[in-house]
Amino acid sequence: MVRLPRTTAGRGLLAAVLLAVMLGGWCLYQRRNAVQVPATFARLAEAFADNDAAAVIGALHPDYAWDRQWPTVFSHQDELRAMLGGGGRTDSELDRPRGLAKAGIRQWFLLHTLNRLELRWTVHDYTVANDGSITALVDLDLTAANGSTVKVEPLRRHRFILAGYGLGPKLRILSHDPIPVQMPF
Repeated sequence: MVRLPRTTAGRGLLAAVLLAVMLGGWCLYQRRNAVQVPATFARLAEAFADNDAAAVIGALHPDYAWDRQWPTVFSHQDELRAMLGGGGRTDSELDRPRGLAKAGIRQWFLLHTLNRLELRWTVHDYTVANDGSITALVDLDLTAANGSTVKVEPLRRHRFILAGYGLGPKLRILSHDPIPVQMPF
């Protein structure tokens, strides 16, 4: 039979140990790929629902190669800068691919203030590579009730490569198969 501590200090210590064990278990649960893979796409869907360009960019890994992932968009960087009001002036945000993408997404969201974009997703399968990256097969469907100026076709079993970044358990999108997009220019 286990005897519980009778003193206040003993009860406090027992409570602290139990809390540490529960917190440790929760952290281990959160680190599981079965939790983090869907959480990555849930964060992305929430960012679209909130029209939050910074959160969309935050779902992408810092090593994400913008010009390789979006060749149709980034082959028109000068037109995109001019459309975003950066033609002729030096703007540090518009000079970097990540900043240009954030400004472009922000502008796209402004056009959808009353006609919100909705991202629906389904993770079908994922595998973990030797380097720790995760290949996920995901369906994505980005729609707006009244359509959008930028057209993105629904993706079925589309391959995304996810990788961790920093100390936390969050995964971020490192790369993906080409996404067909029709730009207005």
